[in-house]
Amino acid sequence: MLLTVVDSANPLDKDYVPDLETLNGFRVNSDALKPLENLLKASKENGTELKIKTAYVSYDEQEEKFQSELQKLVESSKYTTVRAEAEVLKNTPHGGQSELQTGLLIEFDFSAEGSRAFLERSCVEYGFIQRYPENKTKVTRMNPSDSLYRYVGSENAKAMRSYGMCLEEYNSYLQKQKSQNNLKKS
Repeated sequence: MLLTVVDSANPLDKDYVPDLETLNGFRVNSDALKPLENLLKASKENGTELKIKTAYVSYDEQEEKFQSELQKLVESSKYTTVRAEAEVLKNTPHGGQSELQTGLLIEFDFSAEGSRAFLERSCVEYGFIQRYPENKTKVTRMNPSDSLYRYVGSENAKAMRSYGMCLEEYNSYLQKQKSQNNLKKS
């Protein structure tokens, strides 16, 4: 699950719920709990207290959020419902199509001075990657976000940073490697 891309092409079942733990009032995937605790502790020790803004969101909560954003856009603009939906999907996926449902995607609050820089610098050491970077919108099909970070494990995070890859690209890379290794064995 650590490297699973969740989007409109790879949705999660409505009933999917990961093994969740609670941290600072937020539910997170148990695989990410210790690394996230360590990241938050390190940020505090660094004097830049990093805070969680959003973590696990259920299918129903995500769908409700999508419908609410869609309704706001339809009411406040000249967009047709179809055009408004296309705009909303760039930031707010349907239920089952958001990685928040995995409990591995964390939205951080950067209200503390220096917290953004600390996270950008240190995230891979704790197994996190910026999920929707500015230069990868064509690949992720989502608007960039500097506050959404995904837990992928430190080895994967370090490799992704060194290769300059987002999660979609890294998954493709791993699939190609696996295919090449299978061909060599044949």
